[in-house]
Amino acid sequence: MWSFPERQEKEELIAYCERTFHFSVDNIEQLPELTHVFSHFKLTIRPLLITSRPKGVTDKSVGNWYKIDDIMQLGLPAPVRSFLHTLQ
Repeated sequence: MWSFPERQEKEELIAYCERTFHFSVDNIEQLPELTHVFSHFKLTIRPLLITSRPKGVTDKSVGNWYKIDDIMQLGLPAPVRSFLHTLQ
């Protein structure tokens, strides 16, 4: 199933995005916390919205990029789907 990158610290996330996706992070905005309850545990999600710009052209393609309407066609975990609905 598809999901977002997860990191404990903002600095780790910035380094991961720059190294993996080859873009510079301009801003990070903390979005409202979400809670999803499973049968055996409660998940607290603290999403961050990243504003970025490409560092340059690279031939090292990592992952896939989707428009928000198109991504709903993928197999998404329920908490990810719920979060994406808040962005539409």
